[in-house]
Amino acid sequence: MARHTHATRSHTRAAPPHTLAAPRRTLATAAIAVAALAIAVAPTRAQELRGSVFAETRVFPSDPAFFDQETAALSPSFGLEPELLWGTTDGAFELRFTPFFRWDAHDDNRTHFDVREASALYLGEGWTLYAGIGKVLWGTTEARHLVDIINQTDAVEDIDTEDKLGQPMVNFTLERDWGAIDLFFLPFFRDRTFPDVEGRLRGPLPVLEDAVYERDDGFDDPDLAARWSYFTGSLDLAVSGFLGLSREPRLVPTTGPDDAIRLQPTYDEIDQISIDAQWTQGATLWKLEAMTRGGHDERIYAAVVGVEHTLFNLGPGAADLGLLAEY
Repeated sequence: MARHTHATRSHTRAAPPHTLAAPRRTLATAAIAVAALAIAVAPTRAQELRGSVFAETRVFPSDPAFFDQETAALSPSFGLEPELLWGTTDGAFELRFTPFFRWDAHDDNRTHFDVREASALYLGEGWTLYAGIGKVLWGTTEARHLVDIINQTDAVEDIDTEDKLGQPMVNFTLERDWGAIDLFFLPFFRDRTFPDVEGRLRGPLPVLEDAVYERDDGFDDPDLAARWSYFTGSLDLAVSGFLGLSREPRLVPTTGPDDAIRLQPTYDEIDQISIDAQWTQGATLWKLEAMTRGGHDERIYAAVVGVEHTLFNLGPGAADLGLLAEY
């Protein structure tokens, strides 16, 4: 389920150019601080290094749809995502550092660096404190992640919205017999990434890098979230609340620097209340995600329901087959 009221509108303004680099500086500072702390305690801690190195080639047998897109039929890229972990032998304290880098031959925006995680975790008696840059996943369904709102989507990685940017946060968890309460303080907002004008997997209008934020302090204002989750033998249930900038921008047509029409990301201030549940019956999982959100001119409602059934030990190789249907 997770890893371990209507919003009042304020005036819209664009972030000043010199502030756009602030999240990158903060990410770098946090990563260096966590790495330095990890090195300092490393001699007395258990250490682990793992990760992945990958190469990828996209193949485009057809000509590009728009005149300013890259015309190459093959578009290679490669990257790496190491994960460095330090922890005490009793498991009470953990440091984790996971940088991510991709180089793309043709899409300048897809060539990017991000800190997926640079965090410290402390496990107390019935409570947990997590601080730094991290990723949190909420929800149960596959087709649409309605309730998952903590992390921003890294849209240059793929078009399925499954890849997420690291989010600076402080997360306090209290665990009791009646469930777990998670409180989140998210100190600043991160913009969604978009393909460059030369990128092939984009729409007819390129997206500008400069965004508009519907609150006085732009991305520097903190977001807040809370979540109650409960688990029994067959039921996972969670209710969540969020107050801050929407992770899904409205793309507003505007005139770009070359007087051509571009799309400008506009992030509304929202409040969201959601519920997600999963009921397990043997090899069958019944799933639900539902939410209501205010802040986009009017309150909206949405839900996803589904069922997943697994067929085990099929064929000579004892493979499993999962069947999934969602609406």
